[in-house]
Amino acid sequence: MTWWRRLWLRKKMEEDLERELRFHLDQHTADLIAQGLDPSEARRRARLALGGPEQVKEQCRDARGTRWLDNLPQDLRYGARMLSKNPGFTMIAAVTLALGIGANTTIFSFINGLALRPIAGVKEPERLVAVYTSDRSSGQLFSDSSYPDYVDFRDQADAFSRLAAYSGTTLTLTGADEAERLTGAYVTGNYFDTLGVEARAGRTLRADDSTPGAAPVAIISHGLWQRRFGGEASVIGRTITLDRRIYIVVGVAPESFRGLRLGAPPEFWLPMTTENVSAHRGDRILNIVGRLKAGVSLKQAQSQITTIGAQLARAYPKTNLGTLAAPDKPRPMTVVRESLIPPEGLQYAWVAFGLLLAVVGLVLLIACANVANLLLARASMRRREIAVRLAIGASRWRLLRQLLTESLLLALLGGAGGLILAFWCSGLLPAFFSPNEVGGLDVSLDWRVLVFTLAASLLTGALFGLAPALESSRPDLVTALKDGAEIHGWRRITLRQALVVTQVALSLTLLIGAGLSLRSLSQALKFDPGFATQNLLIASLETRGVAMSEEQGQAFYRQALERIGSLPGVRSATLAAIAPISGGGTRRGVQIEGYEPPPNEGLELNCNVVGLNYFNMMDIPLTQGRDFNAMDGAGGPGVVIVNEELARRYFPGQNPIGKRLRFGSNSPYREIIGVARSAKYRQLREAPLPFIYLPLDQEYRGGVTLLARAAGGPASLAPAMRREIHSLNSDVPVYAVRTMSEHIGEALAIDRMIAAMLGAFGGIAMLLAVVSIYSVVSYAVTQRVREIGVRVALGARGADVLKLVIGQGMKLVMIGMAFGLAISFALTRLTSSLLFEVSATDPATFAGVVAMLTTAALAACYIPARRAMNVDPMVALRCE
Repeated sequence: MTWWRRLWLRKKMEEDLERELRFHLDQHTADLIAQGLDPSEARRRARLALGGPEQVKEQCRDARGTRWLDNLPQDLRYGARMLSKNPGFTMIAAVTLALGIGANTTIFSFINGLALRPIAGVKEPERLVAVYTSDRSSGQLFSDSSYPDYVDFRDQADAFSRLAAYSGTTLTLTGADEAERLTGAYVTGNYFDTLGVEARAGRTLRADDSTPGAAPVAIISHGLWQRRFGGEASVIGRTITLDRRIYIVVGVAPESFRGLRLGAPPEFWLPMTTENVSAHRGDRILNIVGRLKAGVSLKQAQSQITTIGAQLARAYPKTNLGTLAAPDKPRPMTVVRESLIPPEGLQYAWVAFGLLLAVVGLVLLIACANVANLLLARASMRRREIAVRLAIGASRWRLLRQLLTESLLLALLGGAGGLILAFWCSGLLPAFFSPNEVGGLDVSLDWRVLVFTLAASLLTGALFGLAPALESSRPDLVTALKDGAEIHGWRRITLRQALVVTQVALSLTLLIGAGLSLRSLSQALKFDPGFATQNLLIASLETRGVAMSEEQGQAFYRQALERIGSLPGVRSATLAAIAPISGGGTRRGVQIEGYEPPPNEGLELNCNVVGLNYFNMMDIPLTQGRDFNAMDGAGGPGVVIVNEELARRYFPGQNPIGKRLRFGSNSPYREIIGVARSAKYRQLREAPLPFIYLPLDQEYRGGVTLLARAAGGPASLAPAMRREIHSLNSDVPVYAVRTMSEHIGEALAIDRMIAAMLGAFGGIAMLLAVVSIYSVVSYAVTQRVREIGVRVALGARGADVLKLVIGQGMKLVMIGMAFGLAISFALTRLTSSLLFEVSATDPATFAGVVAMLTTAALAACYIPARRAMNVDPMVALRCE
């Protein structure tokens, strides 16, 4: 092109730009005058809104870095005005971002309550630390301490202003009201002073309360004070009976103090003495908590405790040598910040936290991609405005600033909505767990959550706003000013299409994860654990806090079973020391007659003590031998029943009936009289375990679980069960009453939470992806109306147009699914340990999710394709 031709085109463009600017300026001025503004004020505002010459010069100076911060309020006002002019777009984008940011804020508030929020009710919690020994012989890095070791730490360590110890316990509260099993703790006299906790009423414990001969005193919790004493101030000086011992109530703890650990809060605190804790240096049963002196660092305290621990190991090698540093464990002692979750649990918790944040991070990425698509669609409608600004002198950096400001305003709106959503949803995750597991968890919104939400909003605004801003700030000026469509071929992948591919891939990954979790939960709920779970009610009884001999206890159990069994609606009842699928159990060292274990094989096997009729009531068939009967009492020969796994492992090819085993070398042998079908004992996911059943008549237990099989709904039997037990002895507490379905549901709490969370987030992700697919296909149809009109005019049928449009949309979906399947195959293998009876690459789940997402995507493509079929070629060509 010749120079004079270029000069003429530039002059022509400047005239067109000036005419265009004058036209829009006059039109906007007229609109403002119609709203009642003074003509001069209307002209000034129109110039400000449209970027008149004066403003453009100012923008150019700002772009060169002279005073760009001074124009930030103006950018904010202009951005807010532009968003308010498009309320539909603003609302959709803000709601989309609120879903993504709200999901992240909800998860962070849960993590904040578990691991970041300081312990409630204590003074200066940042100075509280926990002291652990490391028991090399048992492989525990965070082990408890013995009472003599605690005394040495307390007397020798000067890095702490105070050092206290406590040990949890459960005792039975008896008296005028119904007996109750309470969780509490034995604590040293300086426990409350160390924590900085003052009594709500009365006083806290003192050092002289732990001296020999001192009067037995107790501090009770605020909850127990309200529940059992009606909040009366006269409780101070009254007595309570715990496990048949009388204590004087000298204080009430404040309502805000719920102990140092997550879970059921302590209901009482008793002075620690050598009568209630072991004085043997090798018995490590105490938790140690200390308060650092002002100016003392955690590292200094660690060094001092390590030195003292090494001295104790040399002085008492028989009990403390195992705490010396090993080559793979350089620290024999550990001093860490006190937290709701102990260190060994916190290590695993952070892994779970990482997975949760990764999931909600994917949701936020999908939301960002969706809003970026909306911004790109909106930018196509603002091409003329952007082109005018660029043509009259505005720099690209100035436009980027303005567009990013609008994006940040959108993100802040989404962040505010996310906070509201998190406020409503913050209690959902703890609701999956029992109060005994997450009691005291505070998931309310505090400054940490607010800072996280603000940071997430700002990062989100930059994330979804940058790419559209870069794309929008470099339009084809001539085409944009002539209101022409930018032509992109069908084979070119635009930024909007790339975002759709990303959304489909991430949505498919989340949906497959949700599908696998739901399948796993479904399998767990209908899985046969080896016993019948329907219509089964379980309740815990405790006789150790009651003045009962073993003979009286056995008689009490027989009478209780007779009364419960005679209740209307009860088919049968029995007792067991441990309820199945409780997560716990008893392991005992076993010697099997005739079996010589290979080197390094430990014969510590799982056991349970059960009453008569246990196998029949639990519907556990005996494959060989007989059941326990009345002849298997305390005076009879010792007998046991084993499961099939034990018989298979230790008596291969033999008949186990008549074989003998014993618990310890000094105990008598017991004869195997039966073989029961193997079942699940501790957890649903456990591998087959060798198991031994002992008769309750030969192995008395002061604490047992009552199991009753009902003819119908078992929950209605609970009140009658309590009445019958208390009519026999009102001092025997009946607690943890629940159905077996509820019991198994508690064991599957994490599975339920993961399935619900992934299901909800996967649904949100699919909805956002479908909306994005629809918007991209619809936008493409709008941009290609003229082309479609030409095709129809040349003889294309409606089916051809439908196929063309749907094919373009589904091509993006297929590309996204290919990436999503690859990601899913890689990630689901990492979570295979969380699945129950389901493969991490389960074909049915993968196929079902792909079919569901494909159907939804077809529907999203069909609606704009149907509109394309109805294009009138005359109207389309007339526009040309």
